[in-house]
Amino acid sequence: MKATNNDQKAILKSLAVIVSFVLISFTVSAQGFWESLLENTTFNEIALAMAESNSETNNGSTDASSTADIDAFASLLEEEIEESLELENWMTDEANFTSSFTIEEEIESPLEIEDWMKDESYFSGTSMSFEVETEQALEIENWMLDTEKFITKNSDTKRKSTSKYITGDNYTFEHIDDYKLKLEPWMTDNRIWSN
Repeated sequence: MKATNNDQKAILKSLAVIVSFVLISFTVSAQGFWESLLENTTFNEIALAMAESNSETNNGSTDASSTADIDAFASLLEEEIEESLELENWMTDEANFTSSFTIEEEIESPLEIEDWMKDESYFSGTSMSFEVETEQALEIENWMLDTEKFITKNSDTKRKSTSKYITGDNYTFEHIDDYKLKLEPWMTDNRIWSN
């Protein structure tokens, strides 16, 4: 019993050491992450400027590079003043801004009746004639009345399938029942159906 308690304590202590090593490695890598994240942002510049200004006021630093950084940062925050725009002569000259085309309103001339429109010879009905087509009457022929040509015989085949034959003098029809479809391996192969 005492040995198992000592083993459990040793295991717990070793787990605590492993967890602490893991946590330390995470924090070290996290510092590198935050440094790389803040390298190229303006937030980093603001943070550096604030840190350097605090250190200058507290320590009275005489380092020239720190003041140069602050001056560079301050130049970024300066509001630029634009020169006032002047009105020049060409801007008010209307000849520079006229359109090169004009829009004219189209006026249609009134329609007039011409002489050829009144001449009935142009519009006579004789130029077109409609003929009613008459079909010949259908006649019953002898082969249509021959019942032997239309008698069908059903005969079951000796095969095990359920196909049936319908025969006449000039034709033979075979009826074959559909068989069940089976799923084959190529139908589900991804290599065949891949894009």
